[in-house]
Amino acid sequence: MTGINLLDFMDLAGSVCNSYLAFVLPVMCYIAYYTKKGNLSKKSKYFHIAMALFGFTMSMITIGFSFKDMFTVKHTPVHLEANPLIG
Repeated sequence: MTGINLLDFMDLAGSVCNSYLAFVLPVMCYIAYYTKKGNLSKKSKYFHIAMALFGFTMSMITIGFSFKDMFTVKHTPVHLEANPLIG
């Protein structure tokens, strides 16, 4: 396989998906729903936004480490790994 290692790509894609699906999307849906119903105070809104920003920041750090590993860690080439079928 040439180019980017599949495991590196999965690590990066997982970091991006985690950032959006776990921290940003639920908070935005919560804020939109409860603002529409009129049950969301400004204090609660800003608290949820702060929590989303904290989670997003932590995810960006994870993405940074994913890029760092992608460009610095050298994985063992597949043809040099032990193959249990060959012996």
